[in-house]
Amino acid sequence: MTRGPAGVSITFTRTACPSTLTERSRLGSVSRSAAVQRTPAVVLWRFRVAAGAVQVGLWATVAIAFGYFAQRALEGAAANENRSPTTV
Repeated sequence: MTRGPAGVSITFTRTACPSTLTERSRLGSVSRSAAVQRTPAVVLWRFRVAAGAVQVGLWATVAIAFGYFAQRALEGAAANENRSPTTV
């Protein structure tokens, strides 16, 4: 038994048929065949590969930008140390 909206108790009975999955409760019968359709494995793997490629591209861009700005900062700090003090 589960609690529904506003604390109303609902009893579910699940029956699995080859074509549909039906839930029966005191509130009625709901066919979930459209909501439970499986995604093809090829589509799932293409999405995973594409998501991985986006992550690689994103982190490569971050690493290159960090390297560029870190090098500029280190070269600027070294140039400031080598500079002779000026008197005014």
